[in-house]
Amino acid sequence: MITIPLNWKYKNAHLKGRPRHEKYSDFWRRHIPMDHTHRAKIFTAFDALKGFDEAIEAKEVQYVMHKLRPEEQINDLIRRLKIASEATVRYFVPCSDPNNDAFEDGLGTYQTVTGTVWRVDSVTQTLEIADQMICFEDIDDIILPYAGRMDEVS
Repeated sequence: MITIPLNWKYKNAHLKGRPRHEKYSDFWRRHIPMDHTHRAKIFTAFDALKGFDEAIEAKEVQYVMHKLRPEEQINDLIRRLKIASEATVRYFVPCSDPNNDAFEDGLGTYQTVTGTVWRVDSVTQTLEIADQMICFEDIDDIILPYAGRMDEVS
């Protein structure tokens, strides 16, 4: 049993219990009880730390060093690419998050894109495939359906 101090300011209100109002009284008309579906919305979860989950996910990405291929090896395969043909390119993408240690260390991830080769520009050293512009030096591997992997071609 809970003991209540004798000089407690809210003793009488506590002893009366929860207030009960008769239906259709003046108080009830001004403060209509909320139905259960709307009341449940009050207790739905919310993201108190906006962006925290994304920051944690960004830290979980495994970044690697950029391994450069010999220029002549890349140029050999680039010469074999045909415009408007299908190809799969694996290329290096540097870390773009300035808050990550990998950003300062020059680390990144390798991504793969498959699509139609639209342009091979030897002046700017870029390859346009499936709406992606990729620098020749970032290319790790190219798979051509008619020639196989880059390692097999050279």
